[in-house]
Amino acid sequence: MVASTWLFCLPVHAATPFGPYRFATPRATVKLQGSAYYRGIWQQAITAWNKTGAFTFKITTTNQVQAKNWSNTTTDLAISGQTQLFSRGSQIQSAITRINSGVFKFYKYSKASRVIVAEHELGHVIGLQHSTDPTSVMYYRNRYTGISAADVASVKQHYQLPLLQVATPLMVQLDDEPVTIICDLQAFEALADTSVIISN
Repeated sequence: MVASTWLFCLPVHAATPFGPYRFATPRATVKLQGSAYYRGIWQQAITAWNKTGAFTFKITTTNQVQAKNWSNTTTDLAISGQTQLFSRGSQIQSAITRINSGVFKFYKYSKASRVIVAEHELGHVIGLQHSTDPTSVMYYRNRYTGISAADVASVKQHYQLPLLQVATPLMVQLDDEPVTIICDLQAFEALADTSVIISN
């Protein structure tokens, strides 16, 4: 009798990067603005994140997070979403996140793709950065893949750690100038967005 061993290799996905910024706890209140259609897009994206158990958004009329849409295909044709984080040190105090309805119409995004862009922007609100993994909702050229197990694991891991203590020289730099990350539209089907971090 010959003994044999079978090894099955499953794909390993990279951890979704997380920046130094996060809320004190894995929850935030959100005020939805805009048309009923786009409030519905945000509601679906919020539901998707809430189902993960890693972070909870609660829709209220008072807010830490403003979720809205805008339409600009003149100067912002390469930007499908934009998020601004306002922080004290590494703790996010509030955020403004927007999705560009003009880009969605121009490039004929399906409703499902619009929800995925909103999920991506909420990922920035939580503190996630762009991923190089095409299966992550945080992959910058993605509008087809929702929240992945790697995204959820990264959020859980980050919120289990204590808040990062930002050193004084860095605080001075952050207080003087916002940190800006801009992603350009690389292809017809790419997702591009802007994240701005403003520290007080």
